[in-house]
Amino acid sequence: MKIADLSVDALAKLEAKLLADLETVRRFKALLQEHADALTTPATPKAGEAMPAVAPVAVPAVLAPPPAPPRPTLAEAVETCLATYGGRTVTQDEFRRAVHELTRSNPRAIDIKNLFNRLVRRGTLVVVEKRTGRGGSRYRCTLPPAVAPPAAAPAIASAAAGSAAPSEV
Repeated sequence: MKIADLSVDALAKLEAKLLADLETVRRFKALLQEHADALTTPATPKAGEAMPAVAPVAVPAVLAPPPAPPRPTLAEAVETCLATYGGRTVTQDEFRRAVHELTRSNPRAIDIKNLFNRLVRRGTLVVVEKRTGRGGSRYRCTLPPAVAPPAAAPAIASAAAGSAAPSEV
């Protein structure tokens, strides 16, 4: 409202609107209070009233899932894969996939290549067939063959069994 709009009639209309709004708010508040009283019990009893007994609520026990076993480190995965491929031939890509099965991480091809070069120098791996191209050379692990594949690597054992090449002697 502007000062020019102020008059006795305008103020009377404004007062009527405000009283109507106030009445609507009071009705709504009473309705809300009525429903709230029906849903909740008072925290403190009124004078002379006993506190109503509250029935215990049965809460179902929520069991947390057991923690997942930790994934092996890259070094542990390499040792497991070497034990699995003991006496068999393998390519770098097959070895990389076997490490991925255990650790669920993707080792870089250059890391596997460097690892294979180190293992060849150490004598753990021997180059069986030198090949160029995408397939790469085949290597034989000089470790003794595992009697039973480790429990953590069933997929590696099946991959290793399938990777036996006819060039093995």
